[in-house]
Amino acid sequence: MEVSENVRLPQSMRMSTQGNNAIHKDNRADRAHVYDWCDKNMPDYLTMDKAAAAVFETREVAAQLKTIRNWMTSWKRERAGKIN
Repeated sequence: MEVSENVRLPQSMRMSTQGNNAIHKDNRADRAHVYDWCDKNMPDYLTMDKAAAAVFETREVAAQLKTIRNWMTSWKRERAGKIN
Protein backbone atom coordinates (compact mmCIF):
# COMPACT_ATOMS: atom_id res chain seq x y z
CA MET A 1 0.00 0.00 0.00
CA GLU A 2 1.49 3.29 -1.10
CA VAL A 3 0.82 6.44 0.89
CA SER A 4 0.81 9.80 -0.80
CA GLU A 5 2.85 12.58 0.81
CA ASN A 6 -0.26 14.75 0.84
CA VAL A 7 -2.13 12.39 3.15
CA ARG A 8 -1.99 13.34 6.81
CA LEU A 9 -1.70 10.56 9.32
CA PRO A 10 -4.26 10.43 12.11
CA GLN A 11 -3.15 12.25 15.25
CA SER A 12 -2.93 9.02 17.25
CA MET A 13 -0.54 7.55 14.68
CA ARG A 14 1.59 10.72 14.62
CA MET A 15 1.78 10.68 18.41
CA SER A 16 2.73 7.01 18.37
CA THR A 17 5.53 7.66 15.90
CA GLN A 18 6.80 10.62 17.90
CA GLY A 19 6.71 8.54 21.06
CA ASN A 20 8.65 5.71 19.45
CA ASN A 21 11.25 8.14 18.16
CA ALA A 22 11.64 9.62 21.64
CA ILE A 23 11.88 6.22 23.33
CA HIS A 24 14.51 4.86 20.92
CA LYS A 25 16.54 8.06 20.45
CA ASP A 26 19.36 7.03 22.80
CA ASN A 27 19.48 3.49 21.41
CA ARG A 28 19.77 4.79 17.85
CA ALA A 29 22.51 7.22 18.88
CA ASP A 30 24.44 4.40 20.59
CA ARG A 31 24.13 2.23 17.50
CA ALA A 32 25.40 5.07 15.31
CA HIS A 33 28.33 5.53 17.71
CA VAL A 34 29.22 1.83 17.41
CA TYR A 35 28.99 2.04 13.60
CA ASP A 36 31.36 5.04 13.60
CA TRP A 37 33.70 3.23 15.99
CA CYS A 38 33.71 0.20 13.68
CA ASP A 39 34.53 2.37 10.65
CA LYS A 40 37.59 3.72 12.44
CA ASN A 41 38.81 0.85 14.63
CA MET A 42 37.67 -2.51 13.29
CA PRO A 43 40.91 -3.21 11.34
CA ASP A 44 42.76 -3.18 14.68
CA TYR A 45 40.87 -6.26 15.94
CA LEU A 46 41.08 -9.83 14.72
CA THR A 47 37.55 -10.77 15.84
CA MET A 48 34.31 -8.93 16.31
CA ASP A 49 34.01 -10.45 19.78
CA LYS A 50 37.21 -8.70 20.86
CA ALA A 51 36.11 -5.48 19.21
CA ALA A 52 32.72 -5.64 20.93
CA ALA A 53 34.45 -6.26 24.25
CA ALA A 54 36.64 -3.19 23.66
CA VAL A 55 33.59 -0.98 23.03
CA PHE A 56 31.77 -2.49 26.01
CA GLU A 57 34.71 -1.83 28.34
CA THR A 58 34.81 1.87 27.40
CA ARG A 59 31.23 2.31 28.63
CA GLU A 60 30.69 4.92 25.92
CA VAL A 61 27.39 3.30 25.00
CA ALA A 62 24.65 2.12 27.33
CA ALA A 63 24.29 -1.35 25.87
CA GLN A 64 25.15 -4.91 26.79
CA LEU A 65 27.99 -6.80 25.14
CA LYS A 66 25.62 -9.00 23.10
CA THR A 67 23.78 -5.93 21.78
CA ILE A 68 27.04 -4.28 20.74
CA ARG A 69 28.14 -7.50 19.04
CA ASN A 70 24.82 -7.68 17.15
CA TRP A 71 25.24 -4.07 16.02
CA MET A 72 28.70 -4.93 14.74
CA THR A 73 27.25 -7.84 12.78
CA SER A 74 24.71 -5.47 11.23
CA TRP A 75 27.50 -2.99 10.48
CA LYS A 76 29.52 -5.69 8.73
CA ARG A 77 26.54 -6.83 6.64
CA GLU A 78 25.71 -3.26 5.61
CA ARG A 79 29.32 -2.52 4.67
CA ALA A 80 29.69 -5.78 2.72
CA GLY A 81 27.54 -4.43 -0.10
CA LYS A 82 29.51 -1.19 -0.43
CA ILE A 83 32.54 -0.94 -2.67
CA ASN A 84 35.28 1.43 -1.47
